[in-house]
Amino acid sequence: MSKLLCLTTFVFALLPLRVSADVAITEIVCNTAEKIITQNHLATRDLTGKMFCELQQATKQYVVFAVRYKRNIKVEGSGSNLVGWYALRPQDNTLFEWDITREAIVGLGFHENAP
Repeated sequence: MSKLLCLTTFVFALLPLRVSADVAITEIVCNTAEKIITQNHLATRDLTGKMFCELQQATKQYVVFAVRYKRNIKVEGSGSNLVGWYALRPQDNTLFEWDITREAIVGLGFHENAP
């Protein structure tokens, strides 16, 4: 019984590190995605500073996530805040549109333009 207690304590001790890592990865990915989406006009309007990401999955090849934006319901009314599903290839920071149904990249990749 004490081995189970030790293991449980160990797992719960590591849990904040995992959550912190996910938050850090999501923040880095989202910042990169927001720059690429804005620079390449992938959103239907300028959403600079309003976007946020929801991490879906991370593999060796891609980080897949939904990009959403903070809505002002009083001004915009109800509806979806989804900008799109994207996959970022971390090796070269290439952003692809992601087909959530087929779980595959769609089309050509976009890169962050130099400032």
